[in-house]
Amino acid sequence: MLNRIKSIDAFRGFSIFIMIFYHPILWWTVASQVWMLLLVRRLLFIEASLFVFVSGISVVLSLRSRMEKINDNLFYSKRKIFKEHYFRSLIFFLVALVYNLVTNIWVVGIGGIWSWHILFTVVVCQLIAYPLTKLPIIIRVLLIILVIFVTHPILIVLTSLKMDFPNGGWSILYHIIFNPIQEYPILPNLAFFTLGTVCGEIFYGIYIINDKDLRKIQIKNKIVRRFFVYGLILMVGSIIYPSLVFNDALAYLNRNTTICTLFGIGWALFLIALFTYLHEFKYTSEWKYKFFFYFSVYSLTLYLVHNIVALFFWQSLNIVASIIIAIISTIGFWYLSKILYNNYGSKISLKSIISKGVRKPSK
Repeated sequence: MLNRIKSIDAFRGFSIFIMIFYHPILWWTVASQVWMLLLVRRLLFIEASLFVFVSGISVVLSLRSRMEKINDNLFYSKRKIFKEHYFRSLIFFLVALVYNLVTNIWVVGIGGIWSWHILFTVVVCQLIAYPLTKLPIIIRVLLIILVIFVTHPILIVLTSLKMDFPNGGWSILYHIIFNPIQEYPILPNLAFFTLGTVCGEIFYGIYIINDKDLRKIQIKNKIVRRFFVYGLILMVGSIIYPSLVFNDALAYLNRNTTICTLFGIGWALFLIALFTYLHEFKYTSEWKYKFFFYFSVYSLTLYLVHNIVALFFWQSLNIVASIIIAIISTIGFWYLSKILYNNYGSKISLKSIISKGVRKPSK
């Protein structure tokens, strides 16, 4: 049976940590200073796409682990796994629609219910995860490449058609695929999620090895070293290539472009290699692991709850005050997660509650 992988928990926790720290600063800072935050966000590629990527890893590990139960439990079958996965995903889909409605209706109206914010994006990816994981890895890699290179042309074509035919169906199609354009919509995030499923297969194949020494060698060679190299090549190439060809060293900052997506994928691979190295070979003490672990366990709960703080100082603080209060707020969320976990484990997290409600007890 596959145990929890600390680096995956840390990566997920890091993604949520960035969100609940960065979002309040963005919400609270006065409009005249927000550009500085958006610049930092672009330069460091601090994006929800990292969470989409680790969600792809997690869904593979979850499905593969549940597949193991089939041989041990006569009442557990592929059909049951299929039903559980889709029923849970549909519940999360409804939660995501309600979240979009509540957070967007006062800004953009009822049309905001279909917005590619992180929760909605992850849920839609979860809905296609089951058939996606049935595809051979090579087909998934080809799908990643296809999505990366067609996203920007599709955006350009739909933008042009929407402007030329404002009353036609192109506006609806544009809304479905790219609303809102300032976020990372479904197409580039599909590349991140699919890559996550490929990495998930690699993690699963290595971490089920019983021989501890062999497992460590495989982790170092196939995850740490390869992901480091692939990630660095993609990031450096995404900066150097447009610099040499187009004389534009910051081309990777342009969202929904091929270069931007390639840089982001490189950043995701680099980070997962880094977390794996730190947790497997460098810092293995429990407290270092659990700093991000608490954020990981209550990731969905924290994501929903942290939106409440937007109401406190909405666009009324300078950037320094926003950062100071956001630090205090983030520490508070961490302590809350730690207290909840130490007293209840993961039982009262929203994700756990929904998952348990979906599963019927075995006979």
